[in-house]
Amino acid sequence: KPNKMNGNSPRNNTPFWRRVLTSPLQFVFWILHFFLPSSFRTTRISIPVPSPQLAGLKLIHITDIHFNGDLYPRLISDQLLNKILRFIDEEAPDVLLFTGDFVHRDPSPITGLCERLSCLNILRDKRLNDQPRVYGVLGNHDYLKPHSRELVLKSLEDIGIKILQNEATLFVPKEGEDGLALIGCGDIWSADFHPKKALADLKNIKGRIGGRIVLSHNPDSATSFLQEDIDLILCGHTHGGQVCDPIWERPVLEYLKKVPALLQRLLPSGYIRAVRRWEWAKGLVIFDSSHRLKALFTGSGLASHLSLRLFCPPEVAVITLTH
Repeated sequence: KPNKMNGNSPRNNTPFWRRVLTSPLQFVFWILHFFLPSSFRTTRISIPVPSPQLAGLKLIHITDIHFNGDLYPRLISDQLLNKILRFIDEEAPDVLLFTGDFVHRDPSPITGLCERLSCLNILRDKRLNDQPRVYGVLGNHDYLKPHSRELVLKSLEDIGIKILQNEATLFVPKEGEDGLALIGCGDIWSADFHPKKALADLKNIKGRIGGRIVLSHNPDSATSFLQEDIDLILCGHTHGGQVCDPIWERPVLEYLKKVPALLQRLLPSGYIRAVRRWEWAKGLVIFDSSHRLKALFTGSGLASHLSLRLFCPPEVAVITLTH
């Protein structure tokens, strides 16, 4: 007689096709994963920094992977993830930057994601003064379960990804020259968002700072840095809206935010409230001289909720620093 507490339980041996057919929602998720995007857009931008010694430094920005392993819903296809990992190796960036949502809801697939990320050349090659070359911050989905934060942090740092937790560090491309300050914060929706602490840590950096970049998952967090001397904030979270207009490629939700409040009640409010500043939700924003913050870039991410993307493909940003 099988013990229902072990792997011989009849429930565990139920064929996958039968489990799919007996669960309508599971069946929908299973169908949707066949429609996940398999290609991505490369966005190349140039960002000026004060130091000429940092000119030419190449960064790659990745955000919102939402890796769910073999669990459903799947928000990113294996094909797309493999293409992006090959692209990163081919581009050979000096620094690789992540802005959160490594996992979706269950944090356990982070181990599978880290197995794939650990094969990247940039994580195996520490030729630049033996300092980390891959940095990141956590997103709101990396905090969802009580143990999510600790598991995601440990898994990423075990393979050499430095997660910035309300702190700053200095990446020095060449010994004795100016470095790039990287400032990272916890997610703004969590109790772990402390920009003042991160900025205070910036003042403790030893070495010459030739440029400053903030990593923060949600673009709304830029309001905490508008009057700080920052060259660029990198964000994610919005997935670019996933559905954009075909002309300007702005998120449809940016327009829906402007409709009367009464009509907004008929719309998917959870998505509308994803950010307050939808004008910052996609692409590059250059701030005027009334702000000390120079620029913000919000990536469209890799994952796709409900497999739905229209005029808003998954995106990888290649950023070149200039002087």
